[in-house]
Amino acid sequence: MYSSDKMIIHRLSADVPYVNIYPIADAHIGSAEFDESLFKTWLGVVLSDSLGYVVMAGDMLNNGIKSSKTNVYEEVMRPRDQKEYLYESLRPIAEAGKILCANGGNHCYRNVREVDNDPLYDVMCWWRIGHLYRQDACYMKLSLGKTVKNHSKPVVYGVVTVHGATQNKHDKWAAGVDGADVIISGHTHTPDYKPRSKIKLDLRNDKVILAPYRQVVCPPFTKYGGYAQRAEYQPFACTEIQRLKLYGSRKRIAFTAEEV
Repeated sequence: MYSSDKMIIHRLSADVPYVNIYPIADAHIGSAEFDESLFKTWLGVVLSDSLGYVVMAGDMLNNGIKSSKTNVYEEVMRPRDQKEYLYESLRPIAEAGKILCANGGNHCYRNVREVDNDPLYDVMCWWRIGHLYRQDACYMKLSLGKTVKNHSKPVVYGVVTVHGATQNKHDKWAAGVDGADVIISGHTHTPDYKPRSKIKLDLRNDKVILAPYRQVVCPPFTKYGGYAQRAEYQPFACTEIQRLKLYGSRKRIAFTAEEV
């Protein structure tokens, strides 16, 4: 398994006009609250998009083990079956080369801490794309298309995925990442989109400019109830399918969230 400081690099075709990135996190497959209907709807949307790609930001598997907060007696799928379910569900996307990266989350890290085994990394290896997995965070360079001004050069995007933490902690962390166009996370189960900027000193051109970046927090694929309700967490926002459209003619990102 590669460490997070090894950048993931994808060079897509110069003929690609744009790509749609579908971020996903917090599916919690195996949990009693796992919303299989919503998950299958999301899969259908991605599979029907010839220019659609996927990034995973952790907690795809609920992975309830005895040492975790999860009540293992409430699980509807044993941990090894959760891996097989995810493998089969996303296999067409993986085999088409449409999974760009994946990182772990706190539910998978339970295994890492206890027995040095990462369930999501296992699934990535089954798809033969283990080199695209990072346990902590993914830093990715994505090139596509060709610019209008210079047809020999592609448009290049910096994409970061991490599972996330509390909102304030994550916002501070994201502000410390330089060069990212998009930072994708999950964990809070509260979908969000924040277009932001950093003040940048352009020393080459003697200018002070604003460098834009976007923070995206993925929605969960769970129904409200169980631990969230017992611990009095606020109910989730409406379920939605998020899409990031990255253009290949010039650097431009469009974000959409379609309510399901």
